[in-house]
Amino acid sequence: MAEDIFPMDSPDDPERCQGVNKSNGQCTNKSHPQSDFCKVHGANKSIESSDKESLRNYNLSKVRWKAQIEDKADSQVIKSIREEIGILRLLLEQRLEQCNDATDLMLHSQPIGELVMKINTLVVSCHKMEDQLGQLLDKAVLAQFASRIIDIIAHRLDSHPEIIEIVAEDITAALDTAGSKKALLTEGG
Repeated sequence: MAEDIFPMDSPDDPERCQGVNKSNGQCTNKSHPQSDFCKVHGANKSIESSDKESLRNYNLSKVRWKAQIEDKADSQVIKSIREEIGILRLLLEQRLEQCNDATDLMLHSQPIGELVMKINTLVVSCHKMEDQLGQLLDKAVLAQFASRIIDIIAHRLDSHPEIIEIVAEDITAALDTAGSKKALLTEGG
């Protein structure tokens, strides 16, 4: 404990402990970096309280993944759960690969069903989140964007109307395919 206690440099040191001794007045030690007090005057309690607060929603003080979890929680892309969907899909794939026949499939049916439900829930949540954040394009906006692309291409290929028509049909088909994939995702999870 004595190795964590340092005397102040001068009486007006800004890092001076705010504790008071009965005989000498204000403490002559430096405060701990995480507290206004030195360890003699209660910095331990302040540090302990700070550590409890930093545990966030889970008691992770003894878990080996605490630093990694904190890094993930502070990620710049916190409002996306696409990676979590990928992880669950990978877990589902691994579970299905463990099945060699119908009996194995029946034995694994409960965890497989739970994974499918979790994936569905996350996909729906992801869709809602992206919609609320304005990250999804509705069909009308997408069609308008495609029309603008076709206009740009038409402007550049003015002398080749047959190519413009083929490109426009290809873009329309791509939009239809993307729309049907979206419909499958939102209906089937």
